[in-house]
Amino acid sequence: MTERPIETVQGPNGVVAEIREARRPYGFENLLELRVTLLARVPGASAPFRYELSRLGVTEDEADRAVGQMVERCRRNLLPYLFRPEFPERFRAHQERKGAEVIPFGAPR
Repeated sequence: MTERPIETVQGPNGVVAEIREARRPYGFENLLELRVTLLARVPGASAPFRYELSRLGVTEDEADRAVGQMVERCRRNLLPYLFRPEFPERFRAHQERKGAEVIPFGAPR
């Protein structure tokens, strides 16, 4: 599934968000799997913020409209959150806490 960039937006807090879409055949001959991915480069963070939306079983005729709805959902809900002044600091702190977590390996207890 190859991704195609839709738009890149620079926030006032230094976060750069890129919205991408990907399509691939799903199941029957005229159905698609659609995926919209938002990747945000956060200043000072070791990894990007990533959020995906997907839809299965979409016809070719409905694909553009469905992708448009998912992109609009990212714009309306995620971009305001990512562009808040405190987001970069909180995201970096989350990554540090997440990196320190130890995942147990072995037989369940």
